[in-house]
Amino acid sequence: MTKKISFRKAQNTDAPIIRGFWANPKIMAPIGFPLGLKKTTKQVEESIAGYDHPDAAFLLILDEENEPIGEFCFERLNERVFQFDIKIGNVDKQGYGYGFAAVEKGIALIFKNFTCQQIQLDVNATNNVALNLYEKVGFQIVQKHVNSWVDQQNKRRDSIELTLTKKAWQTNKNCLVE
Repeated sequence: MTKKISFRKAQNTDAPIIRGFWANPKIMAPIGFPLGLKKTTKQVEESIAGYDHPDAAFLLILDEENEPIGEFCFERLNERVFQFDIKIGNVDKQGYGYGFAAVEKGIALIFKNFTCQQIQLDVNATNNVALNLYEKVGFQIVQKHVNSWVDQQNKRRDSIELTLTKKAWQTNKNCLVE
């Protein structure tokens, strides 16, 4: 059963919530930050502001009770391509379909509201939960990048590049129709 979620544009008053998501190693380890991120409220506010332009957004993911449970951020990479990041930051809400619902809703939002032919993601190669989710909604693995980045514990990491075209999304039987 797909969970009902909604998005709301993040505001500076949301910075403490987002800061809590980022500080939690359970949330951040799969992404590649095993110690969490120790950011100040001002630094989080600056990150939110960085998405404040026409081809980007920093959105909070809200559950059925309109409680913030995560974040969905997206931005244009070039004329045809967007990227996004997602986190279900409330550990108690993980594993119940909220991430799947947010990814589907976010993809639909991007393809519906922007001139975009493709979404491209670069994912930590050990983040199997995310990789499985992205493949489930139709992303295709393009390439594995070996030793492409160094995590905060100075360990070399691989990443997986995935893409989803607008055409593939529109023909995918699992896609969200809005």
